[in-house]
Amino acid sequence: MHRKDGQIIAQVHRALEHVLRERAGTPLTVLGIDPMPDARRLLITLCPTSPGPVPEGDALVPALRWELARILSRKRLPELRVVVLPAAPVWKESTDA
Repeated sequence: MHRKDGQIIAQVHRALEHVLRERAGTPLTVLGIDPMPDARRLLITLCPTSPGPVPEGDALVPALRWELARILSRKRLPELRVVVLPAAPVWKESTDA
């Protein structure tokens, strides 16, 4: 990976963590950001932090691009592809003996 690709990925990661933490009603966290094949296109993998309904990845793209444009001072923003993984099941220990 090129140094500049790593820089934009790190900037996008920090900005998205901030946006997702500050936005009420968006219980998501960033699991990873991968270049597709370089930093002009990014695959963003999100995961719910709590049970309940979560938006589809494609539905999040316009709002996330707007937030990134607001936070990052770049001439061009990368194209985003967002994937939201299903929530992990919550396991409860059995109290049966």
